[in-house]
Amino acid sequence: MKIKISRDKLQKILIDNQDSMIGLSKKLGKNDGYISQVFTRYGGEIEDTIANLICLLYDIQLDEIKPDLVHKNDTQKAFAILREENKKNTEKNMALQEDIMHLLEKILTKINANTLQIERIKQAAIVSHTDPVHEAKVFLKAMLENGRMNAMTIQTKAEMAGITLANLTKAKQELGVQTDMTGSGRNQKVFWYL
Repeated sequence: MKIKISRDKLQKILIDNQDSMIGLSKKLGKNDGYISQVFTRYGGEIEDTIANLICLLYDIQLDEIKPDLVHKNDTQKAFAILREENKKNTEKNMALQEDIMHLLEKILTKINANTLQIERIKQAAIVSHTDPVHEAKVFLKAMLENGRMNAMTIQTKAEMAGITLANLTKAKQELGVQTDMTGSGRNQKVFWYL
């Protein structure tokens, strides 16, 4: 008849007796890997005579090497805990999804605002293509309509739109654009505003 034994319990008994699985295999008159194979090949099932011999060798009871039985109540408690954890994880995931949706809405709103501003700049460039200073003024008004902006950013966008620095400077003077500086040295930033 076969009996199932616990690897962890047997290991503890072997350690307590300063022995090993190889040593036990030899004491049982088997090859060095016999006890290891009981667990790897047979899932811990062993002949009852061998199990009783192990008990005699280490002066223990058979229950001391048998696996613990899982009670129905323990299983129900474990499932209840898992259900509760699953519920909490689901709630966390839903909250994260709401946060992501909120961020996406903000991003789409910002993209829409930038698209409108770019369209106004394009329309102004088409209308005022004959007078480069007028074109620069329309561009500058569109850039500064929402408040102050970094001068380097304005100059870069103007260059990308085909507006020269000279025409941008004339437009700045004619519109009365104000300058504001922050920081000093390498950290200095210049902002323009109307």
